[in-house]
Amino acid sequence: MFNKCAACGTIIVMNGVDVDGRKVCGEDCLQSYRQNAAVELVPADAIEAAVQEAFLSKCPTCGGDGPIDVYTATKLTGMVLVLQVEKTAKLCCARCARKMRFGAAGYCALAGWWSPRSAVMNIFVIPMNLVRAMFTRPPAQPSAMLREVVRAEMGQALLNARQTEMVGRN
Repeated sequence: MFNKCAACGTIIVMNGVDVDGRKVCGEDCLQSYRQNAAVELVPADAIEAAVQEAFLSKCPTCGGDGPIDVYTATKLTGMVLVLQVEKTAKLCCARCARKMRFGAAGYCALAGWWSPRSAVMNIFVIPMNLVRAMFTRPPAQPSAMLREVVRAEMGQALLNARQTEMVGRN
């Protein structure tokens, strides 16, 4: 009766897209499913080599030396009746991550107090961003999030190469 999305795991109530005998929610999940399927064909040691190369590369934000990783910060915007929570992830060095987290804390301090719910949540979000910023250190090894980013990029590159190859045949 109901199917689970092969990409994100949510329950599909109506419609969905059929791919390889499975169902996915929509176009975003279809793309994600195809990327994962393409990466499954790549040997594990090639993926690990790509992860290490990305980990030790220069920071895409400032151009400084690595290691780089995926860092997150949370921003709250309080509007009289509405609250917007934005969790951002950025691939960068520890120095740029520290700036991003301090910036998120400053943003919350200015824009996060204008609704009752956001005022309560800000009591926790601002200190969390500040503590995470103060204790941001260069990682000793690649994180699981960096591995997922590299896998997704490899999958997208393989899909693009396959599409270019198919266009060249026609």
